[in-house]
Amino acid sequence: MSSSKVNVVGAGIPGMVAAINLAKEGYEVLVMERGSQVGKSPYTPRLDVTPLDKPMVWDYIGLDLSPCFKELKGNIYIRSHCFEFTPPNIYGVERSAREGSIDNHLYQEALKTGVKFEFSTYIKGPNDLPGNSIIATGLNPQMLEALEIPTIPVYGYWNYMEKPKVDRSGVFNAYLDEYTAEYYYSVLVNDIWYSLLFDAYSELGQDALDRCAQQVKEREGQEIKEWRRVQFAVACRDLNNPRLFAGNKILAGPLSGLHDPFLGFGVVAAMLSGKTAAIAVKDKERALKDFKKFNRNFERTWLIRKAYEAVTPNIRLSLADLVLSNPELFEPLIVGMGGIVPGHPDTSFILQGLVKEPNAPYFDKAKESLAKFLSDNMARFL
Repeated sequence: MSSSKVNVVGAGIPGMVAAINLAKEGYEVLVMERGSQVGKSPYTPRLDVTPLDKPMVWDYIGLDLSPCFKELKGNIYIRSHCFEFTPPNIYGVERSAREGSIDNHLYQEALKTGVKFEFSTYIKGPNDLPGNSIIATGLNPQMLEALEIPTIPVYGYWNYMEKPKVDRSGVFNAYLDEYTAEYYYSVLVNDIWYSLLFDAYSELGQDALDRCAQQVKEREGQEIKEWRRVQFAVACRDLNNPRLFAGNKILAGPLSGLHDPFLGFGVVAAMLSGKTAAIAVKDKERALKDFKKFNRNFERTWLIRKAYEAVTPNIRLSLADLVLSNPELFEPLIVGMGGIVPGHPDTSFILQGLVKEPNAPYFDKAKESLAKFLSDNMARFL
């Protein structure tokens, strides 16, 4: 059993998973957290949505976090067109200091294993830390800048309500519309309704916020009186973003680039990268091999993202509508998109969520959808 000390910066999912695994192996672990407690930040409580292969993830990280994940079904809106989306193994997870959140669950587990904590501790950069420290500060722009990691600025607008009047527990909604190049989503689990609208590179205007709020009221029965604002950064700016090491420091979570650069799925990657960072403390070669395996689709997903950004918003939304209306016809594309989630082995989950009658004839429907798409958009292609 080792008596070595390891510092972990950040008490989010990857930092906590790393700390717990190292403590179980006999390391003396100190977690340094900027906030006043685990699960408390400027944008919590919040709810994340993620596909999840529980057996695979639990086996790798050495923890069973099943109580924290609630099964979901959902709806995707492309403009006003609603698609029912019921993929297998998609879950909501609460991020907060409350009982029932994944943060609280990991904190209690960490205390049992002997992990020590220093709260309200601000680490400016990697030079303030000894070698073999794990940096897991999530989407924190200051640490990303200190590490000289290229990032994309993201501007978020969010809300939450406890015990909302309209109870649609276990349901998530996603909107794609002209008012943002990204998307809006909402989810209700653990008696919390949470919603997030965001855009990359630039802030949204009040008109965009008002349009989205009106749609939320009409579709979900929830009233957003005022948006809370948050700015963060994602380490997905270029193809060289993924990195497990920064000098003699170990990176974990989104700042390592183990993150979906297209839709922003990051919960599975956060859990897996926490364990990978713990492995890297004593076996860097094995950790790097795991890191590359989990992030093997980053380049493809990044290129898909760039192609998506290159077309006009109207064509982008029309293409999305065409694909979701005819999932069987676009099966190879949709299955390819299923690989966007780092570390998630089931690339068919998006397709399974869209196809309601697997053996039903669809060619006539596909021809009608294609004809409408060409009619609506031909002038823009010429």
